[in-house]
Amino acid sequence: MKRVHQLLLAAAALALLGACNGGSDDDTSSQPPADTVPSTALASPEAYTDYAAKLPASETAEPVNLDAVAQPPASETAEPVALD
Repeated sequence: MKRVHQLLLAAAALALLGACNGGSDDDTSSQPPADTVPSTALASPEAYTDYAAKLPASETAEPVNLDAVAQPPASETAEPVALD
């Protein structure tokens, strides 16, 4: 009886571990590549400034690809913001 109990417990543990995997190997995230400007950053001047301020300052990192950015969003009435 003890042996049957151990086998049932092992089978339950395997079933739980198997259920935790559930998913495909596809990476279907909607994250844009790190070297392009996301469309959310082009929504407003504030969003673009926030995006630019969060970019890491690095001499060795690859530059951001600005091919998709015809012109950064701008405001005629907002004050300039420093990117410290």
